[in-house]
Amino acid sequence: MRTRTLVSIVILVLAVLLVISSCATGKKMITVDDAMKKFEGVWINTEYEELDFMHPQKLIVTSDGRIETRQLSTQTIPSDKGEFTVAESWTDLKGNMYCTVDVKWQMVGRTKELWKLDTSGDIHEINYMLSFGDEYPTTIDPDPDPNAATALYYSIYYRQ
Repeated sequence: MRTRTLVSIVILVLAVLLVISSCATGKKMITVDDAMKKFEGVWINTEYEELDFMHPQKLIVTSDGRIETRQLSTQTIPSDKGEFTVAESWTDLKGNMYCTVDVKWQMVGRTKELWKLDTSGDIHEINYMLSFGDEYPTTIDPDPDPNAATALYYSIYYRQ
């Protein structure tokens, strides 16, 4: 009986610690389906140069795990296509939505990405890196160092 009580107390303490750590980080987990309903759509940034392959002007995200890019926002034929899976999705204390995403591109190869959607649902920011492992970007950094050991890139898009 004493062992059962001790196990119950340990489980209760672990549950409380989990809740406290979640509150401390402000990370509220949400379902992938709920996140994809928000991230799905056509995203544009015409300020990107037409030949900058790391920053296409158009990004198309579908909730069924398909993604396409267009080097120019006016193109009808994809520059690259891929499939993605979401590892985790959450909101922060301000209501911004995040996803860690693994993308398998036909041309670029595999990337690990952190997606952010602002509270208005109109600004989609992405930090991404070419993937050689299981590590994802951990923060949205608009000015990453592409010459670092793990080259990190940043893109920003606006809902069309």
